[in-house]
Amino acid sequence: VKAFQSAKGIEPTGELNHATLCALGLRVAKVKVYGGTVNVRTAPYVDEGNIIGTVKAGDTLPYQGEDKDGWHLVIFKNQNAWISGKWTTVE
Repeated sequence: VKAFQSAKGIEPTGELNHATLCALGLRVAKVKVYGGTVNVRTAPYVDEGNIIGTVKAGDTLPYQGEDKDGWHLVIFKNQNAWISGKWTTVE
């Protein structure tokens, strides 16, 4: 994986991240924001994750997964982050 990433100009992490999947030509699900301005966090849940940014209605982020309470794991500014499923949909 690292060799493929290097050949494609992607940081060679060895992980099958969003950039790598896109370089492989795979369709990647997105999280679309529909509620106002929404906080993006370092961890799910308001009391656990620090706010690292915000997104607005209409913005999309690469979807990586979901926890049992509906928080979406996304890519935000080239890092894993969390956003509440209360204000988003997966497309």
